[in-house]
Amino acid sequence: ANVKLLYAAESIPDTPEGIILESVMEGLAEYYSADLAQKVTRGIRESAKKGQLSPSMLPMGYYRGEDKLPHVDPVVAPLVTEAFKMYSTGATLDELKALFDSHGIIGKRGSKMSNGVLYRMLRNEKYLGIVNVQGIEVCIPPLIDEETFEIARSRSMKNQIHSAAGRSTTDYLLSCKLYCGCCGGLMIGESGKSKNGNIYYYYKCGNKKHKKTDCQITPIPKEPRKLSTANSEKITCFTFFLFNISKIPHK
Repeated sequence: ANVKLLYAAESIPDTPEGIILESVMEGLAEYYSADLAQKVTRGIRESAKKGQLSPSMLPMGYYRGEDKLPHVDPVVAPLVTEAFKMYSTGATLDELKALFDSHGIIGKRGSKMSNGVLYRMLRNEKYLGIVNVQGIEVCIPPLIDEETFEIARSRSMKNQIHSAAGRSTTDYLLSCKLYCGCCGGLMIGESGKSKNGNIYYYYKCGNKKHKKTDCQITPIPKEPRKLSTANSEKITCFTFFLFNISKIPHK
């Protein structure tokens, strides 16, 4: 009640005509958004029919050539194939990371290969030579035979279930989405038990947990509850990523 919308870029008069003008502008904006989405989807499908894929659709080991077609990376692809073979015969993720590190291979975000990146790689069916784009199958050169892929995928799923994340009985919705305001590392879920037996869940800086940096941030409670910032504004833990959480005091 008694709420008025003010537009910084467009002036709408506070008259009956303004009501009509606002409705027209909203309709045009909604139409533009829907029309643009339709054109983008159509463009992706038409490109897929020609065998053309955007770089974001290609997994590690492939690249998009000047002809806009996918090609096998002569440097990275053999390492991907070797990683699958190693893992399917009993190698650990640390050994796979060492393989990529020894050749200076990093992830798309510019950091070293992590367990999460390797797990996703070992389950990516695109390495079998088929990329599904909105119902259209685009054939690319396979890097792995189906038998090796199935062994590696099954083992990766089994191992992740037995990891700490797989054994967790609670959901950490902000895990891998929340970043430390002190050092920039990912915040990960943890739990602890008090002397009276109560279990508390919270987010902790991954760099601090693994002693990668001398981060000073203390754990953040998992449950959304109102905390006080330096300027006494009230926020919930679901908006921590909008702030430098190293400046948010908590109990």
